[in-house]
Amino acid sequence: RAEGAFLISADMEKGEVTSMQLFSEKGEEIKIFNPFKNEKVNCSSPFIIDDNILIISTTPGQTIRLSI
Repeated sequence: RAEGAFLISADMEKGEVTSMQLFSEKGEEIKIFNPFKNEKVNCSSPFIIDDNILIISTTPGQTIRLSI
């Protein structure tokens, strides 16, 4: 659980994050450090990257998937 009413889980391979799932309970904006380093990020929702921070607007009950 993360501040702002988010549930977050991640998958890892060889010590590196390969995908993440974010569930928004309330529909807030989330800002998370980009765990994918210099890889191209695939996201199921529009996002921006600012200084290696992913910024994603969410709606209540939305599940967002991120991967490389």
